[in-house]
Amino acid sequence: MGKSRADRPGMDRPSHRRRRDDRPSLLRRLSPHAELLELRITPTVDVWTGASSNLWSAAGNWTLGTPTSGEDLDFPSAAANLANINDITGLTVASIEIDGAGYGFSGNAITVTSGFSTTYTAGASQFDIATTLTATETFDVAAGGTLDFTGSISGNGYGLTQTSGGTLILDSSSGETYTGTTTVSAGELDLHGGGMGLLAGPLVIDGTAGPALVKNLAANQVENQPVTLMGSGATWDLNNYSDNVGLLTFTGGTVQSG
Repeated sequence: MGKSRADRPGMDRPSHRRRRDDRPSLLRRLSPHAELLELRITPTVDVWTGASSNLWSAAGNWTLGTPTSGEDLDFPSAAANLANINDITGLTVASIEIDGAGYGFSGNAITVTSGFSTTYTAGASQFDIATTLTATETFDVAAGGTLDFTGSISGNGYGLTQTSGGTLILDSSSGETYTGTTTVSAGELDLHGGGMGLLAGPLVIDGTAGPALVKNLAANQVENQPVTLMGSGATWDLNNYSDNVGLLTFTGGTVQSG
């Protein structure tokens, strides 16, 4: 009786192990490749036109209608009703950008989560709305322009950082109640609050990257808060006013009496 092919000498059984081992790689080649895509949600920008009135609640004054929480608000240079009123209660916005001088803001308090910026390079705008911070936020004031912030700023544990080369005036008659650090890394910060002590937290004048100036426009603006000057570009100009400092630290810079 003849031997089967598998039993004949010199003939090996076919190897099934190779095919089994190859299956995973084959499956890997044939399997769909899935990727996790990160979902990014950016705030919408609602632009002020002022076409129908001076009230924020009027839908006709905005490109996207009445502002809703989480939006960025933009106030362009070419708009009507530069003197406008926030008549919305409990509004939280991401940021506020002011692109033209001559604006006057007033009305109900707001919460801002991502700071303020201005882009005009001459003239001033005034912001007389009480503002609550939710983090240490940037106030970016373009060189040549001035933002007069007469509304009070609050936020326990949060501060503000001034950038760019313009002038920011903290001008609240009742003083500021945010307790974080005020940092000036460029431009000029003018202190002009009423009462004893405008700032409720430390002041840092950081002139390591260029000129950074703080100027008193009234007496007792820091009132027992610590002040730090860093870098050769840092200047604190008391402007012929007196002030009380909790601790004055120098790693560079200048304090001028007037």
